[in-house]
Amino acid sequence: IACAVDVTALQEIVDRLQFPEILKNPYFLGLRTLYTVVINWQERMGFSEPIDFVLDNNQVEPRVTEIWASFLSNLPEHLQKYVGQKPRFDDDKRVRPLQAADSYAWWVRRWRETDGFIHGEKLPYPWNPKVAFPRLTIEVHRGAIEHEMESLKVRVYALMAAGSDLSQKPR
Repeated sequence: IACAVDVTALQEIVDRLQFPEILKNPYFLGLRTLYTVVINWQERMGFSEPIDFVLDNNQVEPRVTEIWASFLSNLPEHLQKYVGQKPRFDDDKRVRPLQAADSYAWWVRRWRETDGFIHGEKLPYPWNPKVAFPRLTIEVHRGAIEHEMESLKVRVYALMAAGSDLSQKPR
């Protein structure tokens, strides 16, 4: 699964809405989109058990952990049965599924750089894979970013009005 965010559009929209700089980080919108799409499509992909997300260790781990409860509270009740534990963070140098995810992310970036947009899920690898595996690639374009940021506006402005500094690390 890969999620590609139009970073230029995201930064322009965050500036226009006068949101905190932290929301320019495409990781947050990408994760939110990824969670939402996977959970909505989970049954169609043949998964009936809750899914646990395992993510690469990085500087946004405390923020992701902090906003997880908010994400769950905004998820429709009928979809909550598909959500496992809160995201777990691990080292991509020792966890093979994270290494595979990094490799796939590299290919998605390359396809986007050469083709401009992702035109489907069956983009070519330079080798012939021995086993076909399902792939899901999500393209978050300007219209989707506008919609998502508009839906967050009331909450973000309320946090800002309450004096919350969204750019500081959580305590």
